[in-house]
Amino acid sequence: MYIYLDDSGNIDSDQGNLYVWAGFSIKSGYKKLRERLDSIIKDFEYDSRYSEAKGSRATYNQRKKVFECLTSWDQLRICYIVVDKKIVTENQSKFVKDAKSRNKEQAKTTS
Repeated sequence: MYIYLDDSGNIDSDQGNLYVWAGFSIKSGYKKLRERLDSIIKDFEYDSRYSEAKGSRATYNQRKKVFECLTSWDQLRICYIVVDKKIVTENQSKFVKDAKSRNKEQAKTTS
């Protein structure tokens, strides 16, 4: 089983109204799925500030192709959380003790 997770920016930033944490799991066939997605993503407009393709820079048709690719895959399970950042409290923006969302990927819990 392979699990991929990504988020859309920072839950505690003032930019944008929504925070999305999305992920999917796939039991097998991930290499073929990656090939299909790479063939779509290779045409995205890249920004030198980022080391990855950004969906915000994709056209409507590119986004539609990614969506159709993911939703047509039988073995793929997709989940996501969408948060209205205007109602998030400071406590809710923390994923682990002493680590705000900006640092959550590197955060380690200690006992």
